[in-house]
Amino acid sequence: MSSSTSLPLPLFQRAVEIDPSFAMAYASLGLMYGSSAVKSAGQLTFLKLSEIDWIEAADYYSCLHIGAKTHLLRRSMAELDQELDQSDFCRVHRSAIVKLDRVHGLKLKENGEYDVLLRDGTRLRSSRRTASN
Repeated sequence: MSSSTSLPLPLFQRAVEIDPSFAMAYASLGLMYGSSAVKSAGQLTFLKLSEIDWIEAADYYSCLHIGAKTHLLRRSMAELDQELDQSDFCRVHRSAIVKLDRVHGLKLKENGEYDVLLRDGTRLRSSRRTASN
């Protein structure tokens, strides 16, 4: 059984046509209740925030990394950084946010900076600001 649920895109689009503020309210409500809406392949899928391993910046979008899958979300890193629970997520670099329970450790590099090591083997750069916190 999949932990994500889908809403047919035409139904969502119709709701947005009736009230354009529906899309933004729906996305914010999803974040408050532990899920995020991702549009892909003609449907809207709701992903549980607890399943996210890490988030990567991609221009004006964000890539949600969940296991071996990646989902593109039309939200900026700044928006996500403000909206995600800081006790669960940490912005380690301007281009990366990690789910704290996915962090395995930190690796000190020769230049004095750190890489964040995730449990799945992913290695992410950390900024000096993050390392000092």
